[in-house]
Amino acid sequence: FALPDQQAQRNILEVTLPALGSLYLRHNLSGHIKSLSEFPADAIPPVLPVFFAFRLMVGLGVIILATTLAANLQRWRGGLTMSGRFLRWLTWLSPAGFIALLSGWVVTEVGRQPWTVYGLLRTAQSVSPLSLSSTLGIFVAVLLIYALTFALGLRYLLRRVKGEMPSGEPVVIALKTPH
Repeated sequence: FALPDQQAQRNILEVTLPALGSLYLRHNLSGHIKSLSEFPADAIPPVLPVFFAFRLMVGLGVIILATTLAANLQRWRGGLTMSGRFLRWLTWLSPAGFIALLSGWVVTEVGRQPWTVYGLLRTAQSVSPLSLSSTLGIFVAVLLIYALTFALGLRYLLRRVKGEMPSGEPVVIALKTPH
């Protein structure tokens, strides 16, 4: 946990677990991980978006994993469908995977800057030949399609979960077929 300061190239209010980064990046406790100061200034991505997107992605992954373990424990005890609080938690957690996916995309794409293909093609060399208005129009269209798909999917899920649960009976969601 930390608050990065890109200008000073250090973390403020840092809480760390020594050698943990080396363990998961180099698979040993003493591997060297390059710091940003070891790269040329023109090859360093913006730190804040990557820093916080990574933590959001990992944090949501941990929450999803803990929820999965709790759900399996509830199921093993036979009470998974009986806990209204837990089912509400699952409802609120439903967009977490999508948000974690988007955070991972930010980490990958922003963290790759200024390279399109690392070490081979800089982003300045791979600029689209489309005009700014065309690119912006396509971006807005894709954004609207994703937002609409997400909103309709979430609305559907919330409508399915909204009904009162019968006491003592498992909740069964059945799809109605037209006659």
